[in-house]
Amino acid sequence: MITAMKTRNAGSGGLRELFDSLSPEKKRTIIELTQDYLRSVDRDEQDEISKTMYEILFPASIGGLASFETASSDARKKLEQYRASIAKAVRKRRGELGMSQVELSEKTGLPQSHISRIENGVHTTTHLTIQKLASALKTKPSRLDPGSED
Repeated sequence: MITAMKTRNAGSGGLRELFDSLSPEKKRTIIELTQDYLRSVDRDEQDEISKTMYEILFPASIGGLASFETASSDARKKLEQYRASIAKAVRKRRGELGMSQVELSEKTGLPQSHISRIENGVHTTTHLTIQKLASALKTKPSRLDPGSED
């Protein structure tokens, strides 16, 4: 993250300028993630939250999925479909088990707000998150994310 900040000229006020350039929705998400990070005591969860924040703050520096705003309409559509597919699969499996988001949160160690963002197709999941969700939902990762290996 430090390298990305340097390339963004994050000297005095750089982080403030970066935050100010975010949409209101992204600002709220960053604030929620920061609160989740501060409450967390699990290192893996903190890493997952950090990656999500990084993806929001520096989309161009990690390429691929994160550069959503500058992607072609076809690429945006594919990403939205990918997120929706995972969202539907997680929500469906959680429902089959009669599990609440809070219960899934407790089983995965991920904040409930993070589960909500995944189920609403707002957040692109990482491999680690898919693994945690699959384990908690007693299923194979490929049932949640067809691109995952079991």
